[in-house]
Amino acid sequence: MKRTVLTAALICATAAGVLSGCGDGEEDKAGAPPSASAAPTTTAVPKAPFEGLTAQQISDRAVTAMKALSSVTIDFDGTDSGQKIRMKAAMTNAGKCVSHIVLGGGNLELIGVGTDTFAKGDTAFWNAQAGASGPAVNALLKGRWMKMPAGSGQDDDFKSFCDLSTFMAGFTESGSGTPVKGAPTVVAGRTTVPISSPDDGGTTTVYVAAEGEPYILKAVHTGSDPGSAVFTDFDKPLNAVAPPASQTVDASALGG
Repeated sequence: MKRTVLTAALICATAAGVLSGCGDGEEDKAGAPPSASAAPTTTAVPKAPFEGLTAQQISDRAVTAMKALSSVTIDFDGTDSGQKIRMKAAMTNAGKCVSHIVLGGGNLELIGVGTDTFAKGDTAFWNAQAGASGPAVNALLKGRWMKMPAGSGQDDDFKSFCDLSTFMAGFTESGSGTPVKGAPTVVAGRTTVPISSPDDGGTTTVYVAAEGEPYILKAVHTGSDPGSAVFTDFDKPLNAVAPPASQTVDASALGG
């Protein structure tokens, strides 16, 4: 099956440009705690979120928090090379996933159980994404799941949508532009600090939670291929169950 838009590039378009090169650098301290002998104040002024931190330092914290996740759900809506894409993917760093992707008028479901990935596309999906081989793929699968063992070429094509470790690796890819910190913004009822940077002919903005863990709650990319991703269900357990063997076809039957 030809390599398609189902690669890490889709997600990297929404976040890597802002977070590139982050995660291992030293951070400046946000400020020392007040002395125990300091006189109490009756007119305390709340500190601004991430006060004293630069945009790069906030990005560093976000990268560290996101890469430490055991699981997350990503809800993506955008385009790639003019194709409309809609995806909701719940994935873990142990290779478990339950994902649904709408691409090019077709639908694809993914299930990952750690060592194997299973893909089930409708007729429109395989015809669009498998090119001239589409009809043959549909005839062979007959609505069943394609089983892709770990390390297979087909499995590599879908890994970024089914394995959290692979997905997060895109956050450290090289990018360009200097990140800029914006004014606090509320996302899903939580205060965030937006960090923006020029990226791939547009601008990428990630919204970092200002309270609790500095997770990225949302990422928005503008430009020729705009898109947005919403992140939820941080570290929530995921129950992924492999389809029954009678409903699967090994990817090797497709001839690679």
